[in-house]
Amino acid sequence: MLAVLLTDDPEPMPAAETEAGSEAGATVVPNADLDAIRRELAFERDARLAMAEQIDLIWAELAKLSADHPPETATGDDAPGPRAEHPRGQPAQHTDQKWFDTGALVDAGIAAPEAERLRERYENEQLDELYLRDVATREGWISTQRYRKEMQRLKEDLRVDLGDDDYDRVLYASGRNNRVAVDDILQNSAAETAGMRKGDVIVRYDGERVLTPRDLMAATMKGTADSTTAVDVLRGTQTLRFYVPRGPLGVRIGQTRRQPQ
Repeated sequence: MLAVLLTDDPEPMPAAETEAGSEAGATVVPNADLDAIRRELAFERDARLAMAEQIDLIWAELAKLSADHPPETATGDDAPGPRAEHPRGQPAQHTDQKWFDTGALVDAGIAAPEAERLRERYENEQLDELYLRDVATREGWISTQRYRKEMQRLKEDLRVDLGDDDYDRVLYASGRNNRVAVDDILQNSAAETAGMRKGDVIVRYDGERVLTPRDLMAATMKGTADSTTAVDVLRGTQTLRFYVPRGPLGVRIGQTRRQPQ
């Protein structure tokens, strides 16, 4: 086992939403077919998540439009706190919106104008998704792989445009999970041999940022099988580096949401 202490970091949050591992005695499927199945499942999962997020957005907007009392009339525990001010003295816009919390970014140390810039970029991407869904529904290809690919392309374009750090902040501010956690480890797996533990949060694989399960899956399938690569994880207040053979880690992963550093 080889573990290298890198830096300090806050205690990780509990992992959630596990992905089940393989069962003993299951039918053997060629690697190429497994890869295709994994990609298809990933597309399906992302489509469901995107739909759930849009439903939340719509309900939040409807709730605002149909509210019987404006926020100014609220009393007691329901009374709003002081309204956030923009650096130029004007009231900050949309800081209380459920689907993007600019205040959470400010609390994380991000300047208010930068938080607003990220909100605007995120909302533009959300509009693009709405228009894509509308076109796909009208033209009859909403349930096709074409739609899933187009939706994934929008998300990937957002990440490329922002970069990993800002994309991490957007995930956090929009209430999405932005970390991959180890829910369990299979015996005799590469992860167990290296010294990884349940509760570790995987932050990098071979130097690449890991923000989603898709990131980890894609990273493990790159390069030459069994070549040694580094995996950086958060454990408590420490960042540790483990060296593993490239390929499946042998872990059951979950997702969690943590404040960007």
